[in-house]
Amino acid sequence: MERFKIKVVLVAVVLGMSVAPHHHCEAGNPDHDLREGTFRGNWCGSVAEFVIKKQKGEDWKFEGTVEILSNGQVDRLTVEQVQNNSLHMVRFLSGKHEGDTQVMQTHPPETLSVGGKLTVNFPTRRTFGYGARLAGFLRMPVK
Repeated sequence: MERFKIKVVLVAVVLGMSVAPHHHCEAGNPDHDLREGTFRGNWCGSVAEFVIKKQKGEDWKFEGTVEILSNGQVDRLTVEQVQNNSLHMVRFLSGKHEGDTQVMQTHPPETLSVGGKLTVNFPTRRTFGYGARLAGFLRMPVK
């Protein structure tokens, strides 16, 4: 009976861990967790500035804007950090392409030294949507 109780407890712990909310990246580096802030990067080949804000009630969902610096276009953006800490970002186009979206999915983050400062880099893995190009990244300074 004691052995059965131990097995039940172990199964409960394993199941609990598998459905537990994502609190930091798989590699155990909390610096790779997306946070609120203003960050630089590149969106589909254009230098961009990202303003990221946390969505209320959602642990790993964010909203904000992306500004394409070459032309000043600012569009609404949603971002979700998924299980492997990569990002799923959706840009809602404005202007003559209003109603269209661009999606950029990143690889899991990596820590880089950029200009002598540690930076979390989310390099683009895949893009799709109107005018999307496979070129981009979001860079966030390490805390």
